Amino acid sequence: MIDENIFSALDRIHTASRSALQQTVHAHGLSVLQAQIMTFIHRRSEATVTQLAQQLSVSKPTISDAVATLVEKKLLKRAITAKDARGYTVSLTRKGQMETVELENYATPFVNSVHMLSAPQKDALWETLLHLLRTMESRGLIPHQRMCVSCRHFAEDVNGSDYYCRLMDIPLPVANLRLDCSEHERAG
Repeated sequence: MIDENIFSALDRIHTASRSALQQTVHAHGLSVLQAQIMTFIHRRSEATVTQLAQQLSVSKPTISDAVATLVEKKLLKRAITAKDARGYTVSLTRKGQMETVELENYATPFVNSVHMLSAPQKDALWETLLHLLRTMESRGLIPHQRMCVSCRHFAEDVNGSDYYCRLMDIPLPVANLRLDCSEHERAG
């Protein structure tokens, strides 16, 4: 019973968040997918259509259409990749960066709610969510995430520390575990 209750609670948070996002993107004349593309790129600086399709679980043609619209609106720009003249990466324009910052404000009331939790509650929730994401990823329910717990450099219970990054050679407090790490290398 508790498993279903936990899922129901997560689903309610998702529903409220999605509703707030839809209201925000509508006010900006964008679709939710376009906002998700912009947010993803904002966090990584650039992306390919393939990366966007995989991460957002949408077909490449759908992503290509959304990217074309964002380029037309001067929110994204394309750059040909050095490896393949047919391939390209997309990044935010200055206008796109400013728009993304405004779009991300929809999350403020939700982040403020998390802020109300105590530090131990936040650590426990963050640790649990990362392990839940790892489980869902391993079962193919979500795309691969570049998080510490799925990285080959990640170790548990090293030198008295619960978590450790072998790449940086440092202990990792729970609050420092990453969801999207640029140095991530998928564990084998």
